[in-house]
This record gives sequence, C-alpha cells and structure tokens, in this order.
Amino acid sequence: AVHHGGETFLFTSDVQGPLLPQQQGFILDVDPSVLYVDGPMTYMMGTRFSREDLEAALKNLLEILSSTRVDVMILDHHLTRDRHYLKAIAPVVGLGRELGKRVVSAAGYLGLEDDLLEARRRELYKEKGE
Repeated sequence: AVHHGGETFLFTSDVQGPLLPQQQGFILDVDPSVLYVDGPMTYMMGTRFSREDLEAALKNLLEILSSTRVDVMILDHHLTRDRHYLKAIAPVVGLGRELGKRVVSAAGYLGLEDDLLEARRRELYKEKGE
C-alpha cells in the first residue's frame, strides 16, 4: 500500500476477485481510499472459475465497499477480459452508486471509454491476418 497525505492506495495483483477470505481480510485491514483490484475471472467461467467463485468474489467486493473508506474501486485486468464484465459486477457497481463511491475500470478512472483489447484478441488477430 502507498500512503500519502491521508490517502491510501492499494494495488492487488491476481487475487481473482478477491476470492479468498485472507485476501479480503488484508484489504479490510489496509482500509484503502483507492483500491485497484483485478476482479473475478469471469472470462474463465466454467473452466478455471466457477459460479461459486464469482459469488464469493462479489460478496467480498460488496463487503469491502461497505466496510472500508474506499472512495474509488478500480476493477481491471482479469475482469476486463470479459466483454460483458459490467453485467457480472452489476451488484458491486450498484452498491458503489448507492454509497457515492466510484466503481470503474482503469480506463473509466481516466475518463476514457473501455477498449477491451484482451476480450477482442481473436477478432484483432483476424483483422491483422495473424
């Protein structure tokens, strides 16, 4: 975590949600004002990621939003490999809106439109003839 001027930024890498209680506990303990988390692997649903995993990740994200001082939750990396990621995290976005907190992608944080390159990988390779 990075602490500066009363703010705390926490970046998590490859927590797939956060999926595990230990990961969620760490985030709750740090109590960041800005959280950058990779989000659930919805693009792997049914293979390396189950419906139960998604439910656990959503539950953890909802608790983090409601139990910490997070003002901004940036969800990116795993989550944005799915073209329909906003549907998967609708409860999290909804709670964020209710609480007056921003739940956005990295592009959204910068005020840009999402350009989901990983989600479009096959399509982009076909365009390039590769």
